[in-house]
Amino acid sequence: MKTNISLVYSKQFFELQLVFAQKIADVSHQSLDQVVLRFTALYRILGLDWNLDPTNPIWQILAAKLQCSARNNVLVLRTGQSVETC
Repeated sequence: MKTNISLVYSKQFFELQLVFAQKIADVSHQSLDQVVLRFTALYRILGLDWNLDPTNPIWQILAAKLQCSARNNVLVLRTGQSVETC
């Protein structure tokens, strides 16, 4: 059964995950997408397995949006928004 994550998690929950990840990325000099993968719940919330595989095609879309968000200092995680619009 597929769950609409917007009904389960608030915008503030996602924002907190990303603020936390950005702080770790800044302190550890790691890329934001790698920190989000390793230190937040977002990979699992997307319904992906426990492999935390950075090459997973679904994860790759989110990672590209995170990189774009970091470059433009905006949050780009809305579903259905293509990476190209970033």
